[in-house]
Amino acid sequence: MSETPEPEDKPGLVLGIFLAGLFVALLGGAIYLNFLSGGSFSTRHSLGHHDMATASMGIYLMYVGLLSLLSYWFSHATFFLRWVTRLLENAQVYGPGVSYTPGRKAAFIFGPIFLIVGGMVFIWAMGWF
Repeated sequence: MSETPEPEDKPGLVLGIFLAGLFVALLGGAIYLNFLSGGSFSTRHSLGHHDMATASMGIYLMYVGLLSLLSYWFSHATFFLRWVTRLLENAQVYGPGVSYTPGRKAAFIFGPIFLIVGGMVFIWAMGWF
């Protein structure tokens, strides 16, 4: 049996700049909306500045989860996803009695965690739950 060769790394400048720009824009939007709300989160569901800050942070967290999962399968496509893969490979997981580096498969740990938590934050902020 012959193994499938690993795809060749591509620079992927346009895609990488788009993904990085979206990453920065979502984070900047969440921080900006948090400053508008006075830096506090609200428990009411009126979609004022407070809840928009929370909803935008949920969207940002879901994007981080999506990036980590994309970096596992498509790290050859662009420099930005290779950078995300490198971050995940060097991640340290600490807990009670636990200290290890999960490697590239950390995308399967952190990706779903960020997607689920981000989705829960977004749903809560929208008042659907």
